[in-house]
Amino acid sequence: MLKSALKTIVKSLFVLALASLIAGIYGIIHDQITITISLDYFLYFKGLYTTSAPYRLGAAFIGWSSTWWVGFWAAAALIIALIIKKQSRGMVKRVLKEALIIMGIAAVSGAVGGILGYLIPVKVDFFYQFALDHHVENYAAFFSVWMIHIFGYAGGLLGAAYRVIRILKYRKGGDCNADI
Repeated sequence: MLKSALKTIVKSLFVLALASLIAGIYGIIHDQITITISLDYFLYFKGLYTTSAPYRLGAAFIGWSSTWWVGFWAAAALIIALIIKKQSRGMVKRVLKEALIIMGIAAVSGAVGGILGYLIPVKVDFFYQFALDHHVENYAAFFSVWMIHIFGYAGGLLGAAYRVIRILKYRKGGDCNADI
């Protein structure tokens, strides 16, 4: 019993570290794409103008620091759900599959937000005023990148919640891996 519990703890710590790493890399890639759409967003809204580092390096740091913890907490929720349902066997593979699904949901949600933000650049009071105060050249791109980030986080949160609920929904002893 103690050996089994220790094994589960070690696997859980490995999964938490790996999920954090994967999420951080996702954030780096994500922000390399979005800085291409709107440098102004990173300069003024994310404070990149305050650093002497090259812009892309600064965006990579912002991307990492904004997402590694999302992977950590999503993995923690998945691990807890799997342990509650006594489904910890195959945990590493299962959580990594779930992480890819969650990142896919976040990426698609972000893309939808970006398209909506670009096609319908709503003048959200505080955000539009911020853009005016900082002389943002392309408000549609600026707003689009903001929407990519907002929708991406919302998609990731909803995706993680959906996957955890899905695991918890299966009755004890049922295989929640059956129809991923």
